[in-house]
Parts: sequence; C-alpha cells; structure tokens
Amino acid sequence: LDTALLRGFWFNNIDPNLSGDFDYMFLPWRQHFDNPLVPAAGLILFAIVLIGALSTLFKLRASSQKPKAYIAFVFLFVFAFTMLATDAPIFSQINELFRKIPLFEQAFRFPFTKFNTLCALTYSLMLALGLSYLVELMGKSKLNLKLLGVFSFLLVAALVIFIAIPAFRGNLFYEKVKM
Repeated sequence: LDTALLRGFWFNNIDPNLSGDFDYMFLPWRQHFDNPLVPAAGLILFAIVLIGALSTLFKLRASSQKPKAYIAFVFLFVFAFTMLATDAPIFSQINELFRKIPLFEQAFRFPFTKFNTLCALTYSLMLALGLSYLVELMGKSKLNLKLLGVFSFLLVAALVIFIAIPAFRGNLFYEKVKM
C-alpha cells in the first residue's frame, strides 16, 4: 500500500517537534491519511496507473503509432516499483536477491531515496496514458469525447489535490528542532 501511494519510511519516522517533544515528522500527513478516503483516492489513481502500464504494454490502444518510448517507460515503472516494494511478497524475494551482492546491499540501504523520483515520474506518465486509454475507451460509447476528457482530467486533478491537502496547508516541509 505504501508503494502504491508513494509513501516512504519518513511517514513513520519520529523526531523532536518544535516544542521538543518526540512526535512523527509527518504528523499532519499521517492524520490526513487516517481518513480512509485519502488512501482510497490514491488507490484509484494507482489503478489508473496500472491501466496505463498494461494498456501500453499489451498495445490495447487504438492508435498504431505509439512511440516505443512508452514501452520503455513501462519497464522503468516496473523497475522502480520493484525496487520500492521491498515488503510485498513477490517483490521481497527480488529484493533479497539484490541484497546478496554486498555492493547492492550498501548502495540500496534506503531504496526509497533512490527510486522514489523515478517511480513518481513513471507514475505520472502511466497515469496520463491510463487516463487517455480510459477516455478513449469510454469515447466509443458515443459520448462527447472532449467533454469526457475534460471531466476525467478534472476528476484526476481533484483526487491529486485531495491527497495533497497537507501541502496546501503549509505542511510541505518539516521543521527540525536544533538540540
């Protein structure tokens, strides 16, 4: 779930707050994610990401002029997701294989810091491809394609904003207490 929502280990990290008491670094974010609608919104977006990856990989698109770069991004998405999903059943075995090599063990002690940006980039591309595929698919039902595209974009934008509400409330950065 954390990998699908792009939540790293910082969500569980405890540090002194401004008053000197030990508390979660991302307490406002943790409280926001306690609302079950927030992870649900994230999982809806992740489902669209998966639809984008699968529709690109299996060439389910109507247009035959699909750049091969999209397929490369699908493999980058799978790679980044694999490197982040170190606790999931199948992915944990791949992680254990990497950990047997001492160089990889040291280089990837904290894989989130190395692969989160790549994963976020590929998520965004797969989200756009998934949304494009869904609009294309729904457009076959004789709905106004332009209106459907605008509505889909607004829905996805609303979900992203809903998930990121703590950032808009000034909780984008963590203020560490100097001891």
